[in-house]
Amino acid sequence: MATTRISIDTSYKCIAKWLEFEKEAFFPSYNRSIVVARAFIMSQSAAAHLLLFRCIYHISQMDTGRPFRLRYAHGEGLDSITADRHRGQAVGMGLFCQETTKSMPGNCAYDPGKPLCELTAYDHLKQLYRYCLSHYTRHVRELRGHVESQVLTAMMSLATADILPEHVYKNILQLIRRSSKKRADWLKDKEAAEGWAMAAIYRGKSLMPLSIWKAAPSTSNVNVQKRKNIANDKELEKRYQDLQKLEKEASIQTKKFKRVFAKGKDTEQPFKKLKSIESQYSSLLSGVKQLQDKSTGEVAMPSLKRADQLIEWSSLAALPTVDRISQALPHPH
Repeated sequence: MATTRISIDTSYKCIAKWLEFEKEAFFPSYNRSIVVARAFIMSQSAAAHLLLFRCIYHISQMDTGRPFRLRYAHGEGLDSITADRHRGQAVGMGLFCQETTKSMPGNCAYDPGKPLCELTAYDHLKQLYRYCLSHYTRHVRELRGHVESQVLTAMMSLATADILPEHVYKNILQLIRRSSKKRADWLKDKEAAEGWAMAAIYRGKSLMPLSIWKAAPSTSNVNVQKRKNIANDKELEKRYQDLQKLEKEASIQTKKFKRVFAKGKDTEQPFKKLKSIESQYSSLLSGVKQLQDKSTGEVAMPSLKRADQLIEWSSLAALPTVDRISQALPHPH
């Protein structure tokens, strides 16, 4: 509850048919961002997110003894949210903020002409919500090849903390609006619902003070990267397990090779099996460093053999095997 800046991100790829909602907050005392809430939901509606935010902040208040507070309403508390473009998520948060201030006396600190009790969900979003710059940039770049380069430049020029001269701002909108119906619809979407979405992109339409806008995280991709790191942890852990299984299998097959030889039987198949195990082990081991670099660093690395130490070829080469097998075995230099 003490944090003033949060970022929110929703992923579609973790569990089939479920959306993973994640809220992260920056704590100056630790000089790091920490995931403070994670939930799985099946709806993107504003109503579903309103219920979600009620639950999150109720639990937070029960844990900390501190109620949810907004800087522009209470003089302290939450002052910015950085999030992707999920409309239901944003409006749900706006509705939750509206519930928080609907019985409060006094006027809004950022919009002194408006009583706190009369602020709409969209009014709240204009005061604390901003779009993740990484998401916005990616969505604009996806239009390459479909619209002129000057239109893309115009769209990107809106994502700024600077307040553009009014005639420049209007010219940008005109350029976007006249480029194509699709871009006109895009602009219409941003200007709808009292223009809160445009305010989340362009600070000139936001009520958020410049100092807070600049202090807020510019991207929610930290959340995304952490999820990827956790997924990489699982992949790295599985890689370690697979390598350990191959080490065990190599030991078993080496003993089998020796038993087959002792019985005077053909050792060609056991030999091929050992070579296959060595090849698999070498391939898996070569990718470990890359997975380690992408992980959180919290997965303990087991003691693993080097690829050239997996199978004791020297002990097998010393056996008086048939010539064709002996010649195929690697010999120590």
